[in-house]
Amino acid sequence: MFREIALKTFCAAPAAFAFFSASASPAFSVGEYVSVPAVGIASGTWGGSAAVPAAGRTARILEVIDGGYMVEFYDYSDKIVSTAPTEGASKIEFKTYPVGKDVTVIWGDKPYAARILKVRDGFHWITYPGWPHSWDEWVGPERLNCRK
Repeated sequence: MFREIALKTFCAAPAAFAFFSASASPAFSVGEYVSVPAVGIASGTWGGSAAVPAAGRTARILEVIDGGYMVEFYDYSDKIVSTAPTEGASKIEFKTYPVGKDVTVIWGDKPYAARILKVRDGFHWITYPGWPHSWDEWVGPERLNCRK
């Protein structure tokens, strides 16, 4: 299961969002999944804030802000909250696989055999056969490959 990271209210000075174009209008709504070209300030498990490069990663829109989005990235068992510009964001169309399907999941930089136990909102709850169930996790599309 995901470890929840408390959302921080980003009441930073306007300069914190200066890289966003004020003229860009949001094309997506809260709750949609997008691929973003860049990110701004992120809040994570380390308890602080930092810039997080995440071009092309799957993010869920939490809030529409001036010229950008507040987004959430799914990073293994953590959720990381960040800002992202509207320009260059593209909608994610999830490919889903049926429950019981054997798949390959990328963990770190290595592939592992897994089996799908549940499917929800484009994410798959998987188990790694032969490993303890404490390793079971929700997997986004960028880490999932179907095995024949």
